[in-house]
Amino acid sequence: MNNNVVAGRVMDCGGKRSATPLSPARRLPDVMKSSPARKLRRRCALPEHSKMARPAIRAFTLLLLLSTLLHQPSTTHAQGTAFTYQGRLNDGANPASGIYDLRFAIHDALSGGSQQGSTLTNTATAVSNGLFTVTLDFGNQFPGANLCLEIGVRTNGGGAFSTLNPRQKITATPY
Repeated sequence: MNNNVVAGRVMDCGGKRSATPLSPARRLPDVMKSSPARKLRRRCALPEHSKMARPAIRAFTLLLLLSTLLHQPSTTHAQGTAFTYQGRLNDGANPASGIYDLRFAIHDALSGGSQQGSTLTNTATAVSNGLFTVTLDFGNQFPGANLCLEIGVRTNGGGAFSTLNPRQKITATPY
């Protein structure tokens, strides 16, 4: 069976069937039609741009696959473990001002419970009009369970820490 190239028809290329007819611009001139084998070989061969496109498509597919596999693990370590705590400290009925030592610990309950991780001490923390800001890093202590922050305070370099009540519940904040 030898089908000629006609737009919209299936052509037989030596046992391989192709539904892609050659465009009129790719057809052979009448002079070259004398050799039926040459004509069949010429019509059934892929155009040069198509032959060169296959390796490029394979390379692009491989690159796309690798980029999706390699990109995902990098997103799991985007954030560190440090967070910022902003607090208010009163000295009696008035807002405190001056330099204070602050001690922080994480517990698994508002009262009682057990401490999670280590205790952090921030010495010489500036408190102005009762407000202070500190950066705390307890490491990887946040598995998703409810945790509370216990704060102890003392004047700069003086005596024992006084524990403030109640403990502050730690909640997630969008960034």
